[in-house]
Amino acid sequence: MYKFTRNKVKKKRYRIDMVFLSGVIVFAACFAIYMFRGELIPADEGGIKGVSTSDDSSLVTVNDDSVVDSSSSEEIIPAETSQPVSDVQKAVNPVPLSEKKDMSYIDSCVFVGDSLTVGLSSYNVLSYDKVLASIGMNINKVNTEPIKTTAGTVTIKQALLSIKPANIYIMLGSNGVAFLSNETMITEYITFVNDIRADLPDSKIYVISIPPVTAQRETTNDHPIQNADIDVYNSELLKMANDNNLYFIDLNTALKNNEGKVDPEKVQNDGMHFTKDTYMIMLDYILTHVAS
Repeated sequence: MYKFTRNKVKKKRYRIDMVFLSGVIVFAACFAIYMFRGELIPADEGGIKGVSTSDDSSLVTVNDDSVVDSSSSEEIIPAETSQPVSDVQKAVNPVPLSEKKDMSYIDSCVFVGDSLTVGLSSYNVLSYDKVLASIGMNINKVNTEPIKTTAGTVTIKQALLSIKPANIYIMLGSNGVAFLSNETMITEYITFVNDIRADLPDSKIYVISIPPVTAQRETTNDHPIQNADIDVYNSELLKMANDNNLYFIDLNTALKNNEGKVDPEKVQNDGMHFTKDTYMIMLDYILTHVAS
């Protein structure tokens, strides 16, 4: 009887222990599920907020409407920030050889300069209304000194504003290269050009290099001029033209001989001013070197 009772007690205790153990196991399981589902994973089923659940882990969402490859080191620039292409055509200098224009092209041109330019009209190569020049004119005077024109005595700028030519050719510096500094002449040149551009923005401006002189003119006692100085000044003119988008006509090279000077038969006895034939060479060069 005692033995049977003891065995019955043991079986009852065993059932209690199993129930308790089962409860502990169930509680632990429920707690683990709660912690995992409730704390580690958001309720929106989209994974961690802000990070794509795509298999490609290098893609991240930016502003919800574009995708950036974070594995690339290249900066992605929006299309709207690209710079517009300029509508202004860049001058190619010196102006290259072009198909020859006929003389009707001259109707759209005016020539500005000193006594070298005066020869275009005095030799009847061009009509007087196409030439705005005077003997003794230099770059220091061009902005202020009046000249005689078919319309009266006015400054060159005033005459240009009246004519409004499509093409303006300027040859200045021969009367000054021997005694004015290049810095002074270029500064005055730019002032003159900018004044014209401000009022005649649609006109093409051509800067003509000053021509060479003879070997005799380099050594004369009466106002010698050195071809080396002419070359330096012309190089400054070319730089000025490039920096300011002007057209540069390299007449100097066209008239040079193998020694870098002008042949005596192409100029008058002063070794500088052209003969009529040389003016025709000049005109032909201009007609075959027109900017497109």
